[in-house]
Amino acid sequence: MTESNSSPSTSATGGPAAEGTPTEQTRTSTSTSTSTSTSTSTSTSTKTAASLARLPLRVSGAVSRALAGSGPRVSLEEAHDVVRQLRVLARVSADEVHAITGLEAAQRLTSQVRVVDRKAWLTAAVDSFSRLTGPTLERALAKSSPAASAVGGTASGVQMGAVLALISTRILGQFDAFAPENPDGVLMLVAPNIAQIARELNVDQHDFSLWVCLHEQTHRVQFAAAPWLRDHMESKIRELTDLVTSEAEDLSEEFTQLVAAVQRARRNRRAGVPVSEMFLSDEARALMSELTGVMSLLEGHANLVMDAVDSSLIPSVKTIRRRFTRRAEERSRIEKAVFRFIGMEKKAAQYRDGQKFCAAVLEARGMEALNRVFERAEHLPSEHEIHHPEAWIHRVLDGGSPSTAPASAGRRGARGSGSNGDIPGIAPESAPDSAR
Repeated sequence: MTESNSSPSTSATGGPAAEGTPTEQTRTSTSTSTSTSTSTSTSTSTKTAASLARLPLRVSGAVSRALAGSGPRVSLEEAHDVVRQLRVLARVSADEVHAITGLEAAQRLTSQVRVVDRKAWLTAAVDSFSRLTGPTLERALAKSSPAASAVGGTASGVQMGAVLALISTRILGQFDAFAPENPDGVLMLVAPNIAQIARELNVDQHDFSLWVCLHEQTHRVQFAAAPWLRDHMESKIRELTDLVTSEAEDLSEEFTQLVAAVQRARRNRRAGVPVSEMFLSDEARALMSELTGVMSLLEGHANLVMDAVDSSLIPSVKTIRRRFTRRAEERSRIEKAVFRFIGMEKKAAQYRDGQKFCAAVLEARGMEALNRVFERAEHLPSEHEIHHPEAWIHRVLDGGSPSTAPASAGRRGARGSGSNGDIPGIAPESAPDSAR
């Protein structure tokens, strides 16, 4: 032991204790016992935190599956027909995305395509959420008492489960870039919802399915064209999660921090900041803005592709667009309030704003210029540039400095797809979907 090497030990009688005497052995035993106890305690604490971090996810999974339902009642033969059709159209739509965008990545896709039901989508959503937030939750819960964490985790799980259950009845498809089972991502097409919405809109099942597949396959192509995008988004999401969690811990520990947060929320409210971001610090809001810019681009680009087709590919496409848009506009006040509360209103705005950005760049410089957003992270538009595409053109295409960008001429208009109705993808992006 270090202690015995630095100075002689003393026996109970006051004389020097020889090496190997009972006194030295006892001290060694005590030290070893203490070290082992500490190690065991740390290990147990870590395991407890890990278990508690999984609690809200386990609860949310159970709650969401219980509430989601199975979808429309159809015969077994009809269900099989829908699944077979979606698998075929998923392949066809990839070629169409290539023809429209010119992105060569559409010809060498390695991500997986799955046709799933609501419960399978819910399981995948919870798994991806666990991958992105699990480490942060474990660190946060390690600082809390197990009892408090268990109560809070259960309550959070119930809330999350209810939200996921609602989304699972609306989402039509989703490209999950963070799927644990495939590093290249997984495209999921939610068969019961696609069949149900096509029936409610009274549109051709084949045409509607192909329209949805075009949007979803575009997300698949986006991540294949930009293999760096997955890691870029994951790092930003983790950074934002860590920051928000840290700020929440500060609020619980310091009254002065809480007062500052309330004052910040008041300022943000006056500035028109969304409710979901009112308590965020400027740093957290900057990260949120950066992610919003990326998500707006991805959703808007996918909408641009699905709206580029005409009746030669999808004979009833005009009817589908019109009825899909009208469906969103005819939601009840309660539905609109719920969607606003869970953030789907902002998601719908991403589709609209992103499509306007993409349409403006396409009109000004063409598809090849628009495709430069997938070259590197520096080419991604900021949230400001989403609303002012001329600023992105100046910075990326013309090599100008952001500080010398031309004055905005206002938001450029573009044809809307109506994809702010049900969710073609999510994230959840969360139109026909979403990239997460």
